[in-house]
Amino acid sequence: GNQGSVTDTATLDTSADAGTVNVNNITADDVINAQEAGQTIAVTGTAEGGDIAEGDSVTMTINGTEYTTTVGNNGEWSVDVAGSDLAADTEFDVVVNSSDAAGNTVESTTTSTHSVDTSAPGDGTDGNNSIAFGDELINSDEQSNIGFTGQVEDGASVDSIVI
Repeated sequence: GNQGSVTDTATLDTSADAGTVNVNNITADDVINAQEAGQTIAVTGTAEGGDIAEGDSVTMTINGTEYTTTVGNNGEWSVDVAGSDLAADTEFDVVVNSSDAAGNTVESTTTSTHSVDTSAPGDGTDGNNSIAFGDELINSDEQSNIGFTGQVEDGASVDSIVI
């Protein structure tokens, strides 16, 4: 009979490549304040490189609640999160699940951290309990001639003053 030989090359692909996941600041200053804790906040970021592709799932568990979205065609992702969850949980992982052409899967992960400050500085008082000439009472002679003075900490924001 006839004899012959054939040479062929095969590539063994047993793993997908992880990419890079980034989380943007949770808020403009990366601090959840009292107002933001009562709102819905868009947590945003990017996922790129490795085998990360459009449509890959992006998952995070914040304060026991799982939030899921997908990677967009530009590598960006966004998910709406309850501000109360972000106020209760200042550190969470963001996981992007991807696969390569051979069907291998990989998780690309990053950890996000932010701060919480839901209290105004100070206790809301001026620290001076001496009103109306030291007796803490306003009588008929004093009622038309009262001056108020006070101090506000440098950088503090005052929305209202209650007298």
